[in-house]
Amino acid sequence: MNFLFPAMLAGLAALGVPVALHLIAKHKFPVRDFPTLRLLMRDERTNTFAPRLIDKWQLLLRLLVLLLLVLAMARLFTPGFSLSPAPRNLVVVIDGSASMAMSVKNPAGASQVTLLELARGKAKQILSGIAAPSQAALIAAVDQTRVLSDLQPGATTALTALETSPALAAPVDGSGQGLLHALAAAADLVRGRREVKSQIVVLTDFRDTAFATRNQKDLERIVRARADLGAKLDLIFVNLSGGANENLAFTDASVRGGRVKVGDDAHILARLRNSGSETKTAKVQLVIGNQPDPAVTELQLEPGAEAVVDLTTPVNRSVRTVAQVRLRDPDALPFDDTFSVPLNVADTRRVLIINGAGQAVAANVSLAGLGQPAAGPASANAPVEETVDGATILRYVLNPGRELGRANGTGIDTTVVTPDTLAGQALSRFELIVLYDVSSLPAQAIEDLNTFVRQGRSLLMVGSGGVNALQFNRLFFSADPQRPGLSPVQLGNDRESAPALALAADLGTHPWLAPFRDHLQGDLATIRFTRTRALLSLADAASVMLAGADGRPLAVEMPLEKGRVAFLAFGFELDRGNLARTRVFPSLMWRLVDHLTGQLRVLPPDVLTALQPAVLDVSEPAFAFATQLELTSVGGTSRLPILLDVSPQQTVIVPALPAGTFQLYKPRTAGVVAGHTRNITVHTDPRESDMTVASGPELAGFLGGPVKVAGLSDPLDLVPAGGEFWRLFVWLLVIAYVVEALIGYILSARREKQRGTEDGA
Repeated sequence: MNFLFPAMLAGLAALGVPVALHLIAKHKFPVRDFPTLRLLMRDERTNTFAPRLIDKWQLLLRLLVLLLLVLAMARLFTPGFSLSPAPRNLVVVIDGSASMAMSVKNPAGASQVTLLELARGKAKQILSGIAAPSQAALIAAVDQTRVLSDLQPGATTALTALETSPALAAPVDGSGQGLLHALAAAADLVRGRREVKSQIVVLTDFRDTAFATRNQKDLERIVRARADLGAKLDLIFVNLSGGANENLAFTDASVRGGRVKVGDDAHILARLRNSGSETKTAKVQLVIGNQPDPAVTELQLEPGAEAVVDLTTPVNRSVRTVAQVRLRDPDALPFDDTFSVPLNVADTRRVLIINGAGQAVAANVSLAGLGQPAAGPASANAPVEETVDGATILRYVLNPGRELGRANGTGIDTTVVTPDTLAGQALSRFELIVLYDVSSLPAQAIEDLNTFVRQGRSLLMVGSGGVNALQFNRLFFSADPQRPGLSPVQLGNDRESAPALALAADLGTHPWLAPFRDHLQGDLATIRFTRTRALLSLADAASVMLAGADGRPLAVEMPLEKGRVAFLAFGFELDRGNLARTRVFPSLMWRLVDHLTGQLRVLPPDVLTALQPAVLDVSEPAFAFATQLELTSVGGTSRLPILLDVSPQQTVIVPALPAGTFQLYKPRTAGVVAGHTRNITVHTDPRESDMTVASGPELAGFLGGPVKVAGLSDPLDLVPAGGEFWRLFVWLLVIAYVVEALIGYILSARREKQRGTEDGA
């Protein structure tokens, strides 16, 4: 026996009120006839405490009325008073996170069902056992905590929401706000309720990741509800997985190097994890676009082990597609059996070299300085004249395979022109322009170069021996920081170095030189310069990329709005140093082109996690001057395009998205996507692939009290039996009021009769 609302017992203090009222008695005097009132002295009498109780039986009845009223309000409950179900509050919480998509055997048949389908069936069974005046509610822990049905008498509303709500149609692609947030919402619903029992039943796979998000405010809400209700609140977790914890999962994948060049092999690095308790054999296959690779990689994984699988495919053309790694034999959890990454095979980078020396590049140009004999019938004993200028050397080193007629190349396409023919070139075709020994250009060409750089492209200036310093500085350099010129340096004359100038031992932190800090990647210590150009001053925004052993700057760069300009104080001619003869020269120049064309920038990945906002870099030239971009899903879904605003830093904020493949492009014209598109892949939260089971004692530790963990087939014993005495108290209260009224009437009638008798006497 207990009281459901013990605080109302404080009303027993009101029992003293009738006693006080009965002690206050008003004296009444008999009425007498008298000939005149003037001879009487005025005597006013007030209420005084009577020396004894008056109408004891009436006082007892009034005390009984108050006692019954207080007991009825305190709701005295006894389990053995009745065998009918006692009123209770029931809140069913269904876990709709991604891990609930695991397929298990249906206990009711031989078919396979998902854990979410089991949860819906169990919820229907639990809710069907409740009727008014008991109350039921339904909460879905999906992308957000959704209260599908508030506490209402009976289960009709909750059952309707269970059958019709789209929130429970399929698991979401992540953990959402976490199961504890839904539990806190359920605790808020039952807090302050005074039924016999308040029960929160959580239907989940009981994975540890479901409780990973532990917001302190949510925990405080749960603890407060437990403190308020005490033993009347039960937290019950139903583990639906039944020990199904075997799973192979791809938790990550990426394209090695980020970008792939035409003619190279694309390496897709996938991370595979065995989160089960048994040794598994995984068969991994690569799919490019919709074409599966016939090769299958097979490996064994011990329980809890991870492996990085390198899947390789050759690429022979520029393409923007999606590469997918997948398991040949899918397991019970389908969403992590595949992982997609955007595969961007870079188009040929076009480099325009403007040769200021004005030398025509003949078809049979001599390559003696590069270790190749000149073409044509020449005598083997005849002396070979070195006639190759620096611009031609640069042209050959940027793509030696193409220049020598080989099938493979570096993916850099070079075009060499003179300053006079520059006007005939469409600069927008090129990613990089090289001014080699250029001292003067037409005014329109200068304006075009300014626009070219400021829109996001790059310019490389090479100051060899053929540059006129006076003309160069007048044309390209400006000391005014408000109106910077194209050149980051003020150029001086040639400087002889005897002995030959080496590079500084400390290569600094510039990304261009990052691999050469390891001599196994290329030793720059072998480079020597006999002649370099003096740099009189640097622009305010300029920084040194490469310095000589004596500290003089040899390579300088400067940002210019969205683009950048770099200057080399050395040429590539064979009489100015040994740079063109070193083994490291090609890789040094290729990496410089990579840096100036943005290939070395570390960009945020285009592989996102579902239901989590992200930031994407959209600074590629194809999106230049775009203030908005559109994002739409691929695969025939009905999701409308999402408009994304481009920030001044050339980034966009992508909202939380479901799993799938998306495309980013400039806003459509007449409903047609034209031009550059970029693939974005969104994956289910990899944490949902973790099969680690939560610990009941650990949950009890941060939930502020014991919890009950049951299996799918375990009896829950949710229905309490017993009854309350409030109906009996109400009837007794009515009877007491009737008796009091009768007694009061009888006593009043008796007094009036006695007074009449005294007056007659």
